[in-house]
Amino acid sequence: MTRFKRIVLAALATTATLGVSSTASAADFICQPTPGACTFDGTTGGIVQTIAKDTTSTDRFYFTVATAGDFLFNWTTTSLSLFSASFDGGSAFAPVFGQNYSFSVASAGTYFLEVTSQNGTTHNASFVTSADFAAVPEPAVWGMMIGGFGLAGLTLRASRRKAAALA
Repeated sequence: MTRFKRIVLAALATTATLGVSSTASAADFICQPTPGACTFDGTTGGIVQTIAKDTTSTDRFYFTVATAGDFLFNWTTTSLSLFSASFDGGSAFAPVFGQNYSFSVASAGTYFLEVTSQNGTTHNASFVTSADFAAVPEPAVWGMMIGGFGLAGLTLRASRRKAAALA
């Protein structure tokens, strides 16, 4: 299933689950590959959060990864103001819609994205955040790749020498 389809399914599930919307001012979400406010399968997913009218909300979304790598987040919304976001307790920043934000993690574990948003409109509004994760190859993988390239080069060189000797 593509990332877009997952985000749309998550949005529909959230709307159906919340009905009109939740007026809670803070919530924690565990991201899993099942539809909900937050989905994440270890490499891709997203957040679809609906904020009730005239409400400010701070929500925390937890992502679990099996290896070191880089997270990439991108926000889209209509009608909402995103005051701040922070990754795993780091420095807060004001997200700009459509801009990518990258965060490196040094090891496997659970990390969180905290988002504070305000809906100053007269109707419920949502924001969507795509979440992608690219694993960084471990040193053993790099060693195997370099060794493989070396063996391929030696094989190519040997076959050229054999062809030159036969000619």
